[in-house]
Amino acid sequence: MPLDAIEITPVTSKKDLNDFIKLPWKIYKNDATWVPPLFSQQKATFDKKKHPFFEHSSADFFIARQGKEAVGTIAAILNNRHNKVHNENVGFFGFFETIPDYQVAEKLLDTVMEWAKKKNLDYIRGPENYSQNEVCGLLVDDFDTPPVIMMRVSSSTPGRESLEAADRNTTSAPTAVSKTGGGWSEKTEPFSSIALQYSSL
Repeated sequence: MPLDAIEITPVTSKKDLNDFIKLPWKIYKNDATWVPPLFSQQKATFDKKKHPFFEHSSADFFIARQGKEAVGTIAAILNNRHNKVHNENVGFFGFFETIPDYQVAEKLLDTVMEWAKKKNLDYIRGPENYSQNEVCGLLVDDFDTPPVIMMRVSSSTPGRESLEAADRNTTSAPTAVSKTGGGWSEKTEPFSSIALQYSSL
């Protein structure tokens, strides 16, 4: 897929949000271990007027399209309570879904990095869907076992392979994208290390 054919846009309409929510049904339709969530529950998860997370924190949602077709999603998350409790200045990414295509994953993660730069955050961490009280981390083994509550069995194919592909396309080793000397490093770290930072803490 040519890189210039992928467009990342913020979720601004009901159609965008429906496409964002429905993408996993498309990606994992042939994955026997995937248990789809209730659609109504997912809609409530992204309702900024009702979900309690948005009483103290914020998030922006982005969708990747090739033409009119949705091919990936990601959320850029600012958890103010986490930063206050842990004395950090970090952003998070979550709800990261992609077809098995490195370029889609790269552009989605680049979008979150740019978002973090504009907010003057020190680095990003994920995947974490809002906070550690919800789904976070990646499944890295036993992909054929039955799912358990609060665990992303869906990482077995597209998301994990895209992150591994990103790791193969870079040579550096740190575990977070960080601000140095008042500026930001330019892709100095593998996306897979960023994604797995949460689970390696």
